[in-house]
Amino acid sequence: MSELAVELDFLIEEYAGSRGSYPPKMRQKRKSIYIATIEKANGLINSLIESNRLDCLGLCVVDELHMLGEKSGRGATLEMTLTKLRLANKSTQIVGMSATLNNMQDLCEFLDAELYVNNFRPVQLEEYVKMGDDLYKVNNQPVPIEEKLQHHRHLVYNYDAAMKTRDADYLTGLLLEVIPKYSCLVFCPTKKNCESVAQLVCSLMPR
Repeated sequence: MSELAVELDFLIEEYAGSRGSYPPKMRQKRKSIYIATIEKANGLINSLIESNRLDCLGLCVVDELHMLGEKSGRGATLEMTLTKLRLANKSTQIVGMSATLNNMQDLCEFLDAELYVNNFRPVQLEEYVKMGDDLYKVNNQPVPIEEKLQHHRHLVYNYDAAMKTRDADYLTGLLLEVIPKYSCLVFCPTKKNCESVAQLVCSLMPR
């Protein structure tokens, strides 16, 4: 994005960790794009309200909009930030994006927004569920619930007894079907769990 900023003559300012100043510097000649975490965005909105400068914010783009309504602290912070933005300056356009929204109509009402849905994917997405030692493919067609999962294959990996004890879910075996030819992304529920999984996979990967 920095190359685009130079070409179009605007500034990019990062608000994450210790970066970013409150309120942001006033620019006379060039406009700014603020790229912020949820927490920093909340502080940024607060500072613009306190300095009576919120009207300088023309557009707010929110990724991972499905976090709204979650019980986590970040979901509540996001909801609070957007509520303040809507009430304090109705001229700021809000664009929310998510690939996993279930309550789209509720969010449209909350944000007083219009819904745009696009199912285009440059790469076909296939979803599988692992249960025990078997892998099932998810059928996303409108079929009865009992036909949603279709047996794909039985998982067999060359694990010794020690490996099977440490990696009972065959995570490393599944990963080795993808890497090193392709990259792979593993989601974990917590930072601690992420560290534990990373250490496990690194210890079991062939050198």
